[in-house]
Amino acid sequence: EGKIYVEAERARLTKQLADIKEADGDVAGAADVLQEENVETYGAMNKREKLDFLLEQIRLCMAKKDFIRAFIISKKVDRKQIEEEELEDLKVRFYRLMIQYHTQEKQPLELARSFLAIFRSPGIQSDPKTWVPELQSTVLLLCASPFDNHQIDLVHNVLDNDKLNQIPEYKSLLKHFVTDEIAQWPLPEHDAITKHPLMKDEWLSMLRDRVIEHDIRVVAKYYTRIKADRLAEMLQLPLDETEKYLSNMVTSTTSERLVAKIDRPASIVTFIPRQVANDHLSEWTDNISELLGLVEKTCHLIHKEVMLHQAKK
Repeated sequence: EGKIYVEAERARLTKQLADIKEADGDVAGAADVLQEENVETYGAMNKREKLDFLLEQIRLCMAKKDFIRAFIISKKVDRKQIEEEELEDLKVRFYRLMIQYHTQEKQPLELARSFLAIFRSPGIQSDPKTWVPELQSTVLLLCASPFDNHQIDLVHNVLDNDKLNQIPEYKSLLKHFVTDEIAQWPLPEHDAITKHPLMKDEWLSMLRDRVIEHDIRVVAKYYTRIKADRLAEMLQLPLDETEKYLSNMVTSTTSERLVAKIDRPASIVTFIPRQVANDHLSEWTDNISELLGLVEKTCHLIHKEVMLHQAKK
């Protein structure tokens, strides 16, 4: 139709302009210039060039502390596409940027997923010097993540990896969270994990919280009622702090809630969940079914005895 499409050339020149602005110290200006290009819709650019452009947009947005826009742009990156072998370097770059974002947002589970994605890259797997730190970070962040189905699935997934056997302290740390036993803080692996650069102040405190919450869930599996003093003794915590953790787990919005009640005058913690009408009805139906089964079995035995009695006559 007599038209010339120069979108790719425009995008390349825009990137050069952004580089110039960044070199001059105008990071915000460079980010603003680069954001104007929606390269994901350009057909003239190959996928590597598009991905590289998107990663630059994310990097500059985070450099100017615009984390919301950086996250929006990250959604344009096709996670399946970056798994291609020839794009491995871009995949690692992308997840490094995501690590910066999730660190800022304090999202340990997403951080663990990002470190795990880097760990699974063939180029990283080939050298223990590169994969060991990635796997260690994955384990620590998984353990510091709030308990839910996604977290526990990922824990089992990581435990199945043979390379975890080469870092036994981290494997035993992860096993605490899939074993129905109380793992009192500080953990036996405390000295080993505190050497990791991640385990400073905030993340270490978060890991301690997860260990205590795990211990409370273990107690809830074995007890329906327990004295608050005894629970505090098992957790090796003051009574007030024990109540604080229980309350947080009951009202939690970030992890699977615990069903518990505290009778403070009697100093008793009850872990029996309150039944709704449907639960009562289901229990009644099960009881009736069991009763009818027993009646039928009894009738059969009586009939059998009558037949034997008649046969003897």
